[in-house]
Amino acid sequence: LAILPTTLPAAQQENHQAYTLVIRSADLPEKARQDILRSIDVSACPALDVSEVVVQKARDLGYLEAKVEEQKQDINNHLQLTENIDAGIHYKLGVIHVVKSTVFSADRLRQDLPLAPGDIASTSKIYEGVDQIRLLYASKGYTDTVLTPIPTFHSEQGLVDLTFQVDEGTRSLLGELFLN
Repeated sequence: LAILPTTLPAAQQENHQAYTLVIRSADLPEKARQDILRSIDVSACPALDVSEVVVQKARDLGYLEAKVEEQKQDINNHLQLTENIDAGIHYKLGVIHVVKSTVFSADRLRQDLPLAPGDIASTSKIYEGVDQIRLLYASKGYTDTVLTPIPTFHSEQGLVDLTFQVDEGTRSLLGELFLN
C-alpha cells in the first residue's frame, strides 16, 4: 500500500481537484509502488487522468501487461483515488528484430533504440526509440515511415522479444527552391 496526498497552491486549485492517491497491488513490489508514486506530478495530473498515468508508469517499469482498476471515494469533500494494480509479469527485453528495412541495416536501427537485450522493457523507451528511428528516416527524405513494434512474450522467462516492422513509405524530395 502506498499513499500520496495532494495539496496544491490556491491558484491551481480552481482547475484541479485535490485528491489522495492510494496504490494497491498484490503482485507489485513496494519499491515499484513507491517509484510510481514519486514519478507522478500530482500538481499537473488531473484526477481524471490518474488511472492512465499509473498504468503507463507500471509499464515503464517492465510490467507490460499491467492493468489498473480505479475506485473513487469522496470522503468529507475530499477525493480518494485507489488504483488497484494487477502488475503481472516483470519483463526484460529479449531479442530485437527489424524487418522490412531496406534503407538502413537492422544493426543501424538498433543503435537508435535506448534499450538493449536484458534491459527492463519500458514502453516509453520503446516508443522513444521508434521516434528516433522515424527521425533518422526523415533525415533521408522518408517522412511517412511507420514503425510498428510487435511484442512476443515469453512469460516463463520474463522476456519479451520485439520485432520492429518497418514501412518506409516513399521518399520525398524537395524540388527547386528559389529565395529572393
